[in-house]
Amino acid sequence: AAEQPAPPAPKVNKPVVKKPVVTPPSDEIEYRVQIGSFSKGLPSYVQRLYDKLSKFRKIDHYTDDKGVVVYTVGKLSDYHAAVNLKKQLRQEGASDAFVVAYKNGERIKVSDALKIQKGK
Repeated sequence: AAEQPAPPAPKVNKPVVKKPVVTPPSDEIEYRVQIGSFSKGLPSYVQRLYDKLSKFRKIDHYTDDKGVVVYTVGKLSDYHAAVNLKKQLRQEGASDAFVVAYKNGERIKVSDALKIQKGK
């Protein structure tokens, strides 16, 4: 008896999974800890501190509209988590660290950010 080829496997139509389009909310609040801002480059002692900190943390920086380079750590949605990060950074040598808030990437007062979040 000749072997018959196996019948082809039935075709299974896989459902098309549509990824939801994520549009950021219009009042997205983000807390960061600012560890410094400099208009004329980093002093060498600050560069050494940032080199040390960057081994454990990601340091972000941007230039504001006045040409000042602002250095921040963290992108948090919770204010209390940002306060804890500020305390840790101060213990690690960033003695001037303080919490700053951003709404849709624009810097705003922390008090305004807290009011916005409270209103949710």
